[in-house]
Amino acid sequence: LREKYTNKQEEVTQKKEQMAYFNNKGFSDLEINRPHGLGRLYSFLMEYKLKTAIRLLGCSLKGVRLLNICCGSGMEAEFLSSQGAKVMGLDISQEAIKEAKKRAEIYGFDLDLIVGDAENIPFVSRCFDYGFSHDGLHHLPDPKRGILELSRVANKGIFFIEPASALLTKLACFLGVAKEREPSGNRVYRFKK
Repeated sequence: LREKYTNKQEEVTQKKEQMAYFNNKGFSDLEINRPHGLGRLYSFLMEYKLKTAIRLLGCSLKGVRLLNICCGSGMEAEFLSSQGAKVMGLDISQEAIKEAKKRAEIYGFDLDLIVGDAENIPFVSRCFDYGFSHDGLHHLPDPKRGILELSRVANKGIFFIEPASALLTKLACFLGVAKEREPSGNRVYRFKK
């Protein structure tokens, strides 16, 4: 019981630290605008990654109700909206939600937003068609709980894109290109097959 209580305290502390980090740090113009202005290669790579994930669903997103957890500044929500989805963005950081709203205004797309915890999603079961996360689950103290919550609110399925525990990733960590911990303090969980 003591161990479970200690783990819960650590989870709460990690979430508070991440909220404080993003709420105090804010978001740079680069984060609010990417992939816009970062060149064709970056735009191509982001679009390729997101289109590949959608293609694996085997259906169009036109008219689909979609929850994007850990939405950050809304880059993925913008793309999903451009594919016809009706997107609800959820993030634990009030600042992230503010910046995602700014992105939606700048680039002219519809986006509903809510501050919330991806491990305790504040929606009833099966109220979205799909759930999605891009590089967000590894911010959570318990990514599995985030996946279970996303599955609970999604009627048709979920899809996500996350860092992988692969040889190339290990090399990138060794070279200092990728980190084991992010500036916000969370450990980067890398998923395996």
